[in-house]
Amino acid sequence: MTIAVSGYHKSPRNDNPNLAAALKLAQAGVPVFPVSQDRKPLVKWKDAATADAAQVRRWWGRWPDAMPAMPTGAKSGVSVLDVDMKNGKDGFAALRSLGLDPETLSHVRVQTPSGGGHIYFRHRKGLTNSASKLAPGLDVRGEGGYVHALGAVNGKGAFEVLDTHIADDVLGLPEWPDVLKPVRRAEEPVQPMAPDASDQDRAWARRELDDVCAALADAEPGGRNHALNEAAFRLGGVEALGLLDGNEVGFRLLAACAANGLLSEDGKEACLATIKSGRKSGRKVPRYPPDPDVDLDEWFDDLDTPDDLDAEIARILGLDDPTPPAAGKLTFRTPDDCAAEAPRGYVVKGLIAPGQIGCIFGDPGAGKSLIAPSIGYAVAQGRETFGLRTKAAPVFYVAAEDEAGMGWRVRALRAAHGSAQDFKLVGGVSNLFAKESPDLKELRQAVKRDRPGLIVIDTLAMAFPGMDENSAEGMGRVVAVARALTKWGAAVILIHHGTKAEGNTPRGHSLLNGALDMALHLTAKDQNGIVRGKLTKNRNGSCDLDIAFTIGVHGFGPDDDGDEIQAAFAEELAPGAAMRTPSLSPTERAVLAVFARLADGAASVGRTALREAAMADAAVSSADSPASRKDTFNRALRGLVRKNLIDATGDQVALLRPADDLTDDFDDLDEEGTDP
Repeated sequence: MTIAVSGYHKSPRNDNPNLAAALKLAQAGVPVFPVSQDRKPLVKWKDAATADAAQVRRWWGRWPDAMPAMPTGAKSGVSVLDVDMKNGKDGFAALRSLGLDPETLSHVRVQTPSGGGHIYFRHRKGLTNSASKLAPGLDVRGEGGYVHALGAVNGKGAFEVLDTHIADDVLGLPEWPDVLKPVRRAEEPVQPMAPDASDQDRAWARRELDDVCAALADAEPGGRNHALNEAAFRLGGVEALGLLDGNEVGFRLLAACAANGLLSEDGKEACLATIKSGRKSGRKVPRYPPDPDVDLDEWFDDLDTPDDLDAEIARILGLDDPTPPAAGKLTFRTPDDCAAEAPRGYVVKGLIAPGQIGCIFGDPGAGKSLIAPSIGYAVAQGRETFGLRTKAAPVFYVAAEDEAGMGWRVRALRAAHGSAQDFKLVGGVSNLFAKESPDLKELRQAVKRDRPGLIVIDTLAMAFPGMDENSAEGMGRVVAVARALTKWGAAVILIHHGTKAEGNTPRGHSLLNGALDMALHLTAKDQNGIVRGKLTKNRNGSCDLDIAFTIGVHGFGPDDDGDEIQAAFAEELAPGAAMRTPSLSPTERAVLAVFARLADGAASVGRTALREAAMADAAVSSADSPASRKDTFNRALRGLVRKNLIDATGDQVALLRPADDLTDDFDDLDEEGTDP
């Protein structure tokens, strides 16, 4: 043994297991390099990794406690699937859910000290590193990565070879499995995971993923393509909520295609195209967990019912200024009394009045937080909005979500419409839900002092953290807060998300929708960049108002890096300025094509004849079951009625638009526009 002096090092011990593991790989031609016990490389490993046994001995003479690591990728010819079993992840279960048996994927497998595993494959060109993109607990070590070498030992245990050592069979490694090949989705929007989702919501999403993929795996020939599209659509709806990871959804669906034979029959690219289109359509129609069963009669029976609503609101909210019940508050008016009353006032004429509660809701990214400040800004200036008159009044815009971002949007509105000193962006609100909320108390005091005509709360979820949207109690409290803010005459508009596939009510318990005086549903912009609003409830006028806008951008010069600072705002479209362009699913298009064949130029056909012809058309449905084909036809027919393209109220199905308009005027919807 020698002592390290002036460039010389100790000779490594012959019984060092890490040196032995490194030498075994080096002698087989596999490059290695040393890493510390805390996994940090001790050399510039991308260049220094080597199969030179002499260099390996020199390294371990210098760092006798080092562990051997090996580069993955082209340098070693190896890619490794790292199966994680830490922090609640179960990579082995994830592999099985993809239809893969961890014990038969490769004959070179390593058990890690943490209970996970390394599964070795022949390197595939272009395969790089990723963490949990295949599924939770499955990491890829490819080009540019490395793993602890087989046989390495640390303080927690050894990287134990379970079957064949790679040094004994360097050239016999299997190819990387097709199901685990990465899929490039750079053009797809990234849906962030929902950090505030409840455990029940996440459990429901996992059950949906498992159930939908299991059903797809069992799909029979003849209906597999339809089943894949439907499965992708359904899971895309769950993915839109941030309850599922998009990469995992894609790989699970692809694995189900491998199980039912569609992958080998149609090929990977065809399956991926169907998965992509189905998920894209599904993300436009979010699917929410079902509402829990609530016995409303029992709930209301359990509530105290004081004589005065405001006193009850004050009691629920823990406010210290309850109004005493007024004596003799019942009124009895004759028709003549009603006729003599002055007309009800308005904040936005035909849309919302003082003391009312409204809601703007819709899909993520539909523009809820663009149209709401635009309406508020118009009220503060007393100018028309979407062709509707406004009553000039102060406006409180409560930015409970992304206050800084909303500040830039207000700047864009100022640049577009001029100053509005009566528009106040209210910041610092973090919790209106808690009893005796200081935020609510301060907000009510400001409302009492300044008497705004309109209060916008953006968003309900961020302003009421911890609230169970699906409970009557939770949503009842939201309504109570809104009612409390209307006490001095303000209208209150809540910004919220849509619910279920039909999208015609705000998310959460039905108590909210029942309490609303106005509900405006927004859908994502069409191919012309137009965002449309559909009134699903309006106690002040018609639900057929034409509310549409495009998204404008205003620049504010360069930032410190020289990049242009931009902020978005809603550019209102005058009523009737933009033609509506319905989105049709392939099934709806197919039914219209069947109609055209039967009608042969006529304006109507028999409903029974249309149904029988459509059920016999594979373009409408390829399902084996007559009942399934009938359901598909009925679903498409309802969609065409909703889009005002046909009238199907009687025995005849009549066309409501000229036949020439039924070809190129519609957007494509990749699959059914409603939740299958």
